[in-house]
Amino acid sequence: MHTKEAPRGQGVGRAMIEHLLAVAALRNYRRVSLETGTGDAFIPARSLYLDLGFAPCPPFGDYTANPYSVCMSLNLVAGGTKAGSQPGSSPVTIDFPSRNA
Repeated sequence: MHTKEAPRGQGVGRAMIEHLLAVAALRNYRRVSLETGTGDAFIPARSLYLDLGFAPCPPFGDYTANPYSVCMSLNLVAGGTKAGSQPGSSPVTIDFPSRNA
């Protein structure tokens, strides 16, 4: 995903990811994983993903370990929560919007 320059910093990317996480939770997905770049242009994206609870993970699917990309994942649990990104941490509640909102 990419946010055009003009609306950056206004929460557009966060809103998109929170919506996708809400849909994943409603569909009972257990994990959401993504791949992003390692270059300076991707620093805001990586910061956002970390802030939302994503943690670096090994490459998945057809992705490979390389200096240009990093894979991240977020474990979801039932009831609109995400599992803590650190082993042994307690789940953190995400306030998912209702389907009628």
